[in-house]
Amino acid sequence: MVLNFGGVPNIFGKEPFNLTELNIKRTPGEPTTDYNEGTIILNTADNKLYIALKVETTAITSPDLGWWKFDESSGNAADSSGSGHTLTNQSSATYAPGKYNNAASLDPGYFSTTDTAFDVSNYTFECWVKFDSLPNADEGFLDLVGVSGVYNRFYVTATKVLTFRAGGGGAAAALVEYNWSDLATGVWTHLAVSVDETNTIAKIYVNSELVASETYNTAPDFSTVTTKLGHRLAPIDALMDDAKFWTSIRSRDEINLDMTGQAGLNLTWGTIDIVA
Repeated sequence: MVLNFGGVPNIFGKEPFNLTELNIKRTPGEPTTDYNEGTIILNTADNKLYIALKVETTAITSPDLGWWKFDESSGNAADSSGSGHTLTNQSSATYAPGKYNNAASLDPGYFSTTDTAFDVSNYTFECWVKFDSLPNADEGFLDLVGVSGVYNRFYVTATKVLTFRAGGGGAAAALVEYNWSDLATGVWTHLAVSVDETNTIAKIYVNSELVASETYNTAPDFSTVTTKLGHRLAPIDALMDDAKFWTSIRSRDEINLDMTGQAGLNLTWGTIDIVA
C-alpha cells in the first residue's frame, strides 16, 4: 500500500486544532461532512483517508526576571528582560564568540547581582554552556545565596555530577543529581533547572530532556539574595550564553521552545490517497 499526502486546507470547513487533541471520532465509510475537530476518516467513496492536522503555534515570550545574552565585548552584562537586572562583571570575565553572537567566558571571572527580586518561591533558570576543560571542582552555573547562609545552587562536580542543592539557615541540604557521564568539551549544551518550592520539587533538564527530578526540604526565605552566574566553589572553565531566569515553573515543552527558539510547526487539513 502506498500513502500519498496532499494538503487540502479546511476540507471539512472546520478550523485547525491542536495536534495533542487528535482522536478518531468517526467510523470508516461515514460521509465527509460535519466532522468534529480532530477527525481521521477513511472515505470509501473516494478511497481517501481524510486527516485534520494542525499544530498550534506557541508564542515565544521573554523571561520576566533576567535575560542575559552576553553580547557585550567587555564590562557588565545587560539584562534584556526589561527588568533592569544588569550583572556586574567580577574578576574580569571576558567575552568570546558564542552560541548566539557573543558569550561570557567565565574563567577566571563570573557575574553577579544583589537584589531582593530574586527571593522567589518558584523559578526556572536556563543557559547554554560550552566547556573549555572538564571541571576539577564544584563549578557553578547559578548560585543564589541569602542571609544566614541560605542557598540554592546549580552546578557540576569534578566527577561530572550535575547537581541542584538547597540548604542553609538550619535546613538540611537537599540534592537533586544527574550523572552527566557524556559531558564533553567543545560542545554547546542547554541546561535548565526548575525549582518548585510550593510543592518542594526540583527538576534538571539537559537539552530540554528531563534527567532528574526529586522532592527536597525547603530552606528559609532568602530575604536578600546575591545571584551569581558562572561560579560555585570556582568559576566554570566554560562559555555561557543566553541565560534566562523565570519566576515560574517552565514545562519541558516550554524549555524546549526556549532552547530551539521555534514557535511550532503549522499543518492544515489534508488527505492521504490510498493506493493498493
